[in-house]
Amino acid sequence: MVDYFCPRCENTDVKVIGPQLIFCPDCDLELFVFNFNTIVEDVNRLNEINRNLAIGSGLDLDLINEKIGILVNLYRYKEATEMCENLFVLEAPSIIPNHIDNILINEDVPDDIVCRLEILKAKTLLFLNTGIHKRNLDNEDELFEAAQLYIQSPNFEEDALRCCDLLLKRDGNKTDYLNVMAELYFRTYDYELALNYYNQSGIMKYDDFWLWFNKTRVYLILKNYDKALECGAIAINTQNVDHKYLPELFNMLGLEFDLDNISYLNEHYKKYSISISEMDSLCDDAETLLANNNLQGALAKYDKCILLFDCFSDVWFNKGLIHYHLQQYEQAISCMEKTIGINERASKAWALKAASLLAIEKYRDSKYCAKKALNYDKNDLTAKGVLEFFKSNPLAAL
Repeated sequence: MVDYFCPRCENTDVKVIGPQLIFCPDCDLELFVFNFNTIVEDVNRLNEINRNLAIGSGLDLDLINEKIGILVNLYRYKEATEMCENLFVLEAPSIIPNHIDNILINEDVPDDIVCRLEILKAKTLLFLNTGIHKRNLDNEDELFEAAQLYIQSPNFEEDALRCCDLLLKRDGNKTDYLNVMAELYFRTYDYELALNYYNQSGIMKYDDFWLWFNKTRVYLILKNYDKALECGAIAINTQNVDHKYLPELFNMLGLEFDLDNISYLNEHYKKYSISISEMDSLCDDAETLLANNNLQGALAKYDKCILLFDCFSDVWFNKGLIHYHLQQYEQAISCMEKTIGINERASKAWALKAASLLAIEKYRDSKYCAKKALNYDKNDLTAKGVLEFFKSNPLAAL
């Protein structure tokens, strides 16, 4: 007869409750032991690895890799998670995501461990993609913070969705979670599902400009123009209307409707149209002045544009570009941050910010911004030029 023990805690007082099925009262764990000899071998090998790690010096990643794999095989998810967390603190993150996936694939992982792993994976992917190293997540809800971190890393929308899905299972009435879910489904082109989450959010937070702005956007894509116009009109009249985004709203609606002939939008649109015409004229003047190498004159014109509307990314970028050529790097960085705030995917703004930071020797931030630019446009020459500097000076960004 086989002398069974619990793979997780090595308790020998286990009950055999079926063919190759045991129960450990200490762990409250039921598990099949199809090949118990393999479990015994894993426990012996784990003990051997622990002895080698105790007497060794330095970080033996091969042994640590093997140990985490064995811990997962032995259902010791908490210990495996702690080891992965230690790897992140020791700044050896590249091997973490695969281990996390191997743990999460098991259906019996406790919820608190799932939460810790999602946070760790988000931090790790953010670090590997951007160089940002977040040791601690101090938000009230760390899982939501993990979702936000995933959003900052290109192409990790599915991971962010998984985090938000877990959050909604805890509290299905939080508008923040619903809005993030909606935005993520919008990014992944699932517009019907995005609309579903925006509608759920609207039940709890009706008078919100961004809710109606986003619903307008979705309805236009879905070609439900009557609904788009209705949502656009509500957005304009919300108490927290964000005036700097009205031009974008009018631009979206103006592609499908003659806004001059829609009475309940007419007053708002007329004010907007007059200001837009004035701004277009100022931009034309700025370009003429730039052609004549009058940088200060062009800068003054762009400043007047911003007084009318501070929501056009091209205006902020052009203003920042002038500051850069005038070697006013701090002002250039500020303008690029404004540009990115309006359009996060503006690769040219990330690249010029990288070049400005390089000029004032903020190397780490410069390298991060250059990588960010190439995430959005792999052919950006300015960003490539910045990274060439770091290839020639590998110690600069340390």
